[in-house]
Formats: sequence, C-alpha cells, structure tokens
Amino acid sequence: MIGSVNTSAGGSAVARLWSETQEAVDRSGEVGSLPALAAPVAKVIGLLHVLEAGNAHLPASGDVIRFALDGMGADAVTEAIAALERATLIAFRRFKNSYKPYEGSDVDVEELLRMARASASDFGLDVTATAARLAAITNVDSDGEASSVALLPVVARRHLFETGTLRLFDQVLTRPERLANVPERTADADTDGTLLVCLARDDSEARDAGTRAKSLFAGRPDVIVGVLTETEALRETARTVELLLAVRAEHTEIERDRVASREWRERFADAQAGFADEWERLLSGVGYSGEGVREEGLAGEPPVLTPNTQGAFNN
Repeated sequence: MIGSVNTSAGGSAVARLWSETQEAVDRSGEVGSLPALAAPVAKVIGLLHVLEAGNAHLPASGDVIRFALDGMGADAVTEAIAALERATLIAFRRFKNSYKPYEGSDVDVEELLRMARASASDFGLDVTATAARLAAITNVDSDGEASSVALLPVVARRHLFETGTLRLFDQVLTRPERLANVPERTADADTDGTLLVCLARDDSEARDAGTRAKSLFAGRPDVIVGVLTETEALRETARTVELLLAVRAEHTEIERDRVASREWRERFADAQAGFADEWERLLSGVGYSGEGVREEGLAGEPPVLTPNTQGAFNN
C-alpha cells in the first residue's frame, strides 16, 4: 500500500512523506534487533504523519498508535515504539506529542529552544507587541512597541437586540500607561464610539487603570473602557512565540537545514495558533453591560467595565 500510494502521489509533498515512511518501514525490517511489531508500528506512524500533513487532527501519539494496533498488546506496541526511537528510525516531537519517521538533521531545534528558555528572562515581554508581530493587531511604533492599536469594529449586539438600534464601536487595544493616548473622535467618524480595551498585567494594575479611566474620559461619553487582566496562559504562548523568533534570529543554520527549517515552521504555526486562541479567549470573555452601553456609554459618564457573562458586545 505504501509503495503504491507513493508512486501515485507523483512529485507532491505527500510523495516525499510517503517516501520517508517507506524508508523507515524498510529499515525497520533490516535491523535484526528490532521486535516483530516494529514494521507495523512504523507503518502506522508514517500513515498518521501523512494524514497530519493533510490537516487531519490525529497525531501519532503513543495512545493513538496503541489504539490503531489494538489486539497486538499495548506493552508490545510500546516496546516497539521505544525500539524504533532507539534505532533512530522515528523521532518524537514533544511540542506535538506525536512521532514521525526520522529524517535526519544537524540542528536540534528542541535543544536550542530548551537552552534559550533556560537562559532567557522575559526579555521585556509584552503580549501586545507579540500580537502586533503576529499581525493579530496593527499599528506598531517604530521602536517595536505596540501603541494604542485598532482591532476590528464591534457591534453592541445585546443593545441591538433590546433596543433595535445598531451601535458600531471601534475597538482599540491599549496598556494602562497609554490610556491617555486615545485620539479624539472626528465629526465624520463612521462609528458611534470607541470601545477601549485596556490590557493590564495584574489585578492591581487593572484596578488603578479603572480608576484612572473614569477621570480621563469623564468628558468622553463616546468612549467605553473595558479593563482586562492578561492571563498566564496568554503570557506563556507569547513567550513561546518570542523564543522561537529569537532562536531563529540567533541560529541562522536553521534556515539552511531543510528538516530543521520545516520543524521550526511547524512549531511556529502551532505557537501562533495557540497565541491566537488565548487572545480570542481573553477578548471574548469580556462582557460589557448593556446598561452601560445604553445609558452611560452613549449618554453620560463613560463606564469602566470588567468581565461578566452577559455582555452587550458578546450576546
């Protein structure tokens, strides 16, 4: 089966993956010290690796491999996996919790990241700057720091459902220290107001930002301020993104090594997706009170709002 699929796939990327799988299977039969289950395990790993490349969310983890070879004995399958890894026929990708046919590389990306993480501090980690680098947000200062930046406009949906009036707000992300940098609205603005999302580093900073926002925007009924505290999960995903970027910048040999370069890109894609998920989870968890939008935010003192589950922008 492997040989026939490899031939029909032609010169595509899938053909290369099948070729790697075929090589691992052939070599597993040539190494006399390997257990009898080595070849079936190598075939399963290769098949799952090809499917994963086609965006199938089925990693070649130990559990999945044992399930695929159910009936052959979980312990025997586990030993075959270990034997293939010792023989350098498969490699375990910790960041994906999956195995793949070993390709060979002079660059150990995993070790470079481990050393970078052990030696690096948070290097002035700012999740808003990380988001800007990932194009999740725009408008980055020339010094590389995220300023008050614009997100996509948002509709006050609960307000629309309750009153029948469509209110469209610009979303602007900022930090507590940059709260005063929000520009004045122009007469020809296309939206009804500004939803200012202030991202604080901890609860104390969030409380101070809320107090300061009430004073800063006392004369700005068009501004609604939402104060959020960034999560450790968001910081950790940002840290992973920054470490990957730093390792690639410092170790130019990664780009010259085909296997290492592909591994770096896979890791970076995973890190980027993880950051985006945490980013969306943080922003979607902000509920802005319908009362605030209807009575305060559009006709009086600007409210300072904190997360809740029944929000005008979320329902």
